[in-house]
Amino acid sequence: MLDELYNTIDVLTEALSKYYWNNAEKVNG
Repeated sequence: MLDELYNTIDVLTEALSKYYWNNAEKVNG
């Protein structure tokens, strides 16, 4: 159960960082 929770957090963090960097590039570019 805990592994599943950490896995979900990992996926969400990765998705958020990709989204953040894509927007940051648009703002800076």
